[in-house]
Order: sequence, then C-alpha cells, then structure tokens
Amino acid sequence: MATATKEPVSTLRTMPGPLGNPVFGVMRELQRDQLGFYMKLRRQYGDIVRFRVLGPIFAYVLFHPNDIDYVLRRNQQNYHKGIAHQRFKSLLGEGLLTSDGALWRRERRLAQPAFHRQRIAGFATTMTEATAQMLERWQDYAQSGQAFDIAAEMTRLTLA
Repeated sequence: MATATKEPVSTLRTMPGPLGNPVFGVMRELQRDQLGFYMKLRRQYGDIVRFRVLGPIFAYVLFHPNDIDYVLRRNQQNYHKGIAHQRFKSLLGEGLLTSDGALWRRERRLAQPAFHRQRIAGFATTMTEATAQMLERWQDYAQSGQAFDIAAEMTRLTLA
C-alpha cells in the first residue's frame, strides 16, 4: 500500500528509504521493475518505507499486514489518500479507490459482501482450473523453448 504526500523538508529523514533524484525521485527505478523495486525496499528498509516519488511528493509504503490493517481499517479516519489519488478522481470518479471519510466507508460497506470468505471460497474451483490451464500452456512454451508475454498471460488468468 502506498500513499503520496507533500512533506516539509525538516521531516525528510524521519522514515527509512531512498530519496532518489531530487526531481524525478525513484520514477525510473519504479518504471523499470516495479515489483523488484518494492521487494528491494522491503529487504533494505523494513516494514515502513518512505521514498521520493517526484519532486516534493513522497510515498509511504507499509509491508506488514498489521500496519496495513491499522491504516486501512482500524484507524483509517486519520489517513487520507493524498495528492495522487485526488488526480485520479477526474478519470475514475468518486468511489472506493478515490474517496475518503464517510463516502469511502459507505462504498466499502457496499463492496464488502463480495469479498466475504465464503464468496471467495466459491471461486476456488474456477481459479484452480484456470491456473491449471495456464500452467499447461506454460509447459508447452517450456518444452518448445518459445518465449511468451507473462503480463498477457497473467491478464488472461485474471480475466478467466
């Protein structure tokens, strides 16, 4: 989970993490290998990391489930989505991803039944079958030595 914010210069060193370039932050590294970047952050800096996204905009990433639960559920009224999410409102509208406060709580309560344990368990067979089909395709690729687009494969799996 990442939250972007403007931060006064006096608090730049309060959280561990890379500062990156003063103008472009860590954008190049993020664009090159997003998953690798986050894995490196966790390994090098621990459960809570701050990094410069772009210019004066910093992001805070929480890796430990207890910290994420604290921010998103138990104490969410004290945290706001920040500048980056505000910009997405023009593209995505007001909803669970872009809203805060009472509207966010309302949207979350409406969506919550779809993510109940029993609902998710009901999809287990479908997910297992789709994954097995994907692995069969990958086995064919492996045996023939043929390269494939893993991003497209994962998108296909998600849609299935």
